[in-house]
Amino acid sequence: MITNKAGGRDEPEHQFKEIARAALERSATRRAAEVKKVEHAKLEHERRFAAAVDALKLSVIPLLERAKLAFESEGVPVEILTNFAEAGAPQAHVVFECCGRFWSNAHGEVELAASDRAVFFHDGTDFHVGIAKSFSKRPDSRSRVDDDIAPRVLAAVEVVVDSFFQDVERRCRYCNSAQRC
Repeated sequence: MITNKAGGRDEPEHQFKEIARAALERSATRRAAEVKKVEHAKLEHERRFAAAVDALKLSVIPLLERAKLAFESEGVPVEILTNFAEAGAPQAHVVFECCGRFWSNAHGEVELAASDRAVFFHDGTDFHVGIAKSFSKRPDSRSRVDDDIAPRVLAAVEVVVDSFFQDVERRCRYCNSAQRC
């Protein structure tokens, strides 16, 4: 036991317990606030992601599906990929690419031609468009669409289809120069 200046005894255990209780309460309050903050951020992200998915489904997907039908009727293979099931993804996006069988090489094996990818993003507020090279999953850059999305979708689709045929032509030039096709 500790004696105080007046010669009486102090009970520091009681004071230490009060300090510990107060610290524990402050810690519990901070943890509860952090949990609430994380939950709020999660709900806000889910709300924005749902709004982004809705915007892409309403404005971009119908145009891409029409393009897919048109291109496939001409023999151009098209893929439309989404991340709509991944609610934890940073942004909702749709990818449009041409990739698939196009011809056989001299050995009778199927060759695949691939295009660049048009990537349409939405963050819950704005549309963004970017082109990813065929060997990359992410666009080098992307731009925000402030006006009508349809012309930007058409322009991006045109870039994708052109890059597909450039790959086909490159492969054909290789085959012709090697006299393998």
